[in-house]
Amino acid sequence: MKKRVGILQKQKLRVRAALLLAATLSAGVFYQPQTVFATEEIAETSTEKKSDEKKSDEKKSADDASSDELQQEAERLKKEADELQKKADSLNNKADNLNKDAENAAAEGNRLQQERDALNNKADAIEGELGTAQGQLEELDSELVDILAEINVLEGEIESLEAEIEDTKENLKAAEIAEQEQYEAMKERISYMYEHENKSLFTLFLESGSIADFLNQVDYATAVQDYDRQLLQNYQWLVEDIAELKASLEDQQAQLEAERNQLTAKKATLNNMIAVKRVEVQNFDAQLAAAQAAAAKKANALSAKRAEEQAKRNAAAVAANQAAAAANEAKAKANEAAKKAEESETKKAAEEAARKAAEAAKEAKDAKDIAVTSTVTFDDNTASGGVSTTTVGGASTAGGSSGSVGSGASQGGGLNPAQVTGISGAAVVAYANQFVGNRYVWGGNSLTNGIDCSGFVVQIYKNFGIDLSKKRQSSLLRTVGQAVSYEHLQAGDIVCYAGHVGIYAGNGCIVEAQSTSTGITNYRPVTCHPILAIRRVI
Repeated sequence: MKKRVGILQKQKLRVRAALLLAATLSAGVFYQPQTVFATEEIAETSTEKKSDEKKSDEKKSADDASSDELQQEAERLKKEADELQKKADSLNNKADNLNKDAENAAAEGNRLQQERDALNNKADAIEGELGTAQGQLEELDSELVDILAEINVLEGEIESLEAEIEDTKENLKAAEIAEQEQYEAMKERISYMYEHENKSLFTLFLESGSIADFLNQVDYATAVQDYDRQLLQNYQWLVEDIAELKASLEDQQAQLEAERNQLTAKKATLNNMIAVKRVEVQNFDAQLAAAQAAAAKKANALSAKRAEEQAKRNAAAVAANQAAAAANEAKAKANEAAKKAEESETKKAAEEAARKAAEAAKEAKDAKDIAVTSTVTFDDNTASGGVSTTTVGGASTAGGSSGSVGSGASQGGGLNPAQVTGISGAAVVAYANQFVGNRYVWGGNSLTNGIDCSGFVVQIYKNFGIDLSKKRQSSLLRTVGQAVSYEHLQAGDIVCYAGHVGIYAGNGCIVEAQSTSTGITNYRPVTCHPILAIRRVI
């Protein structure tokens, strides 16, 4: 093998020397070093030929055969390099096409992403509107509940007032009858006195047994007249009180009826609004479901498109890697072919193949770099859905009594007079509470057997030495004592209403002779009727 290599080297030297010599002679230049080198080589060859002509011929044949083999090997390697280069080019084209497809898929994915974002935004907007509508519906429901509660309270108050009005009508009728009877009785007594005992004072004086007897007869006649007059006045006051209370109750009833009608109308309006709002909420539910379904569909399409994009980029990367491998293999083959061509004096062809292989390798490398360094941006967001929720609180209306503080009660006036007696309001209230549960009788004056509202107040204070008998009427009791502002109301103060009167018991309640159906009570609030006056007599 070493001998064969030596022969090949000598043969290459001979060829190079001949080529250099021919080039020098054709150029007309004598190149001394090369000529000497070539001469030495030729001389050496000549000597070898002379020493062993047969051996030289064998070497020449061997050299020619080796050169042919090298040439054939170089051509084969060149063909393989060309085929590998074609394969690399094809793979690069495939990688380019796959990258283009991936870019198209990315563009389609971006379009789907935008559509999905738009659908998600629409779903969010619908969800916000749905939450607002649901909040409004809850507010309307709450307001309707409050109105129903108010209606129930008003109906209870109206029912109570209707019963009280009926009671008042009966009492008014009885009082008017009693007034008429008293009036007829008084007329009868007066007529009798003047018809049967129409004596002058002088005659009465002459017929009297003594001055004392005369005075007694005069006092008796005067007392009877005063008694009749006072009794008739009391009945007249009673009738006025009952009429005033009846008018006040009927006015309150009318006001409550008006409030009930307003609330009923508002209730109907709210029911209509609630029905409309519920339809609106149902529509929003359907719209939200449709928007969320469309967003989910777009999300699925987007995921599929992104998967397709990634698959194409992966395929492009694989093709680029295969192209690079093919190019590297082509380069190796080309290098080997170049070596073989150099050995077979086909260096130029081998270098051209190497150059092409290098270019192919560079293109493959560029394609690989493009495929490998390409980045895919994913948006892993998925279609979002769900409900969020907005509250405007409805105005709540507390049910309660229908009374109020009238101007006569000096509301906010700051009136808080000092007591003028040593009697405590608590003592007055404690005494009045002893009779709670006893009967109510129009025109009555008995705390145990029956009494009306003004008589109750008069008799309670009479126990403490305060005489209000001349003011035994709810309207007249508005002028007794000293005026008091509502904010300074104290136990023992007299609270006057239209056709009614009571004593403040503390804790927001009054003790009173309420009605024939309830008797004397101490549980009603001080604002059970509009307050016309508050008076302090202790």
